[in-house]
Amino acid sequence: MFSIESLAEYLENEVIYNYFVNDFPINSPDQTAYLRFDGGYASSEWTSLKRPSFQVIIRGGKNEGKETEQKANEIFQFFHQRKEFEIEGYRIVICLADQSVPFFIGKDENDRPLYSVNFSLTMI
Repeated sequence: MFSIESLAEYLENEVIYNYFVNDFPINSPDQTAYLRFDGGYASSEWTSLKRPSFQVIIRGGKNEGKETEQKANEIFQFFHQRKEFEIEGYRIVICLADQSVPFFIGKDENDRPLYSVNFSLTMI
């Protein structure tokens, strides 16, 4: 089964950072990101086509806005328009960003910058 854990592991092997699943763990480092599924489109009734979408929330250290934005852009560049790759035996035909640039969503309670990038997969 295709999992968010396998997607996080795939990203971690390609873009160096601390990645977690679904939320930031308590006491996680400042420079951390998490991935979570956020719905997507309905699966095909007649074929194996699926179109899940996922979100990556990137957090940096206090006063590291520029560095955090750079990491968000690195993740954006890695996934956007990535074609023909495989995760857990699933063929990903294409991955497309759902926006044109990473989105600054503000700062957390500890004044650390947060960015969001969202992607949709087409997979069979």
